[in-house]
Amino acid sequence: MLTWRYHLLSLVAVFLALGLGVLVGISLSDNGAVQTGQSALLDDIQRDVNYLQSQNGELSRDRASNLRYQDDTFPFIVGGRIQGKKVALVASDAAGDEVIRKATSAIHGAGGQVVTTTVLNPRYDPAAAVSKLKKDLKNDPQFASLDEASLAAVAGKQLAREIGKAGGTRAAGSLQGVLVDSMNGPYDTPVDAVVLVTRSDEE
Repeated sequence: MLTWRYHLLSLVAVFLALGLGVLVGISLSDNGAVQTGQSALLDDIQRDVNYLQSQNGELSRDRASNLRYQDDTFPFIVGGRIQGKKVALVASDAAGDEVIRKATSAIHGAGGQVVTTTVLNPRYDPAAAVSKLKKDLKNDPQFASLDEASLAAVAGKQLAREIGKAGGTRAAGSLQGVLVDSMNGPYDTPVDAVVLVTRSDEE
């Protein structure tokens, strides 16, 4: 059975332990052990920071050198490779405007002409796309029995025809705001090639 004496002894033991801890801490501080440990830790951190700064500087110089090399050699590598060719650029909106702009510039640098630029939304709602196509193109037999399972094959084939072979903009126009984010250029001109830009990161 626990008595008040037991509780009193427990409290005394706790306070003694705290007191010993304080004494040990003071002793370590007095003989410089804590200070020495802190100094060593700070020295290690500073060495790591200096190393990382040095590595970062080297990587920055390498990157700048690589970019200069790309800029200097690009015109000689691609110049005239697609001279006079008409190109349709099809991009995912995940690629971003800057990547699309660079792709367009690269095509022009190679002698090609970007006739149309079509930006697609890969996160579209299939049900909404089916509904829109069936409503807008109800008189077209190929869309009469369209469902989500056949959407990619049917709509994809029609979009490819419209973008690549001057097949009008029936499906592309219908899908604006659903699958198609934007359309630029004359879609009544057949093209020689299609460039696909899916996304801007390494994946």
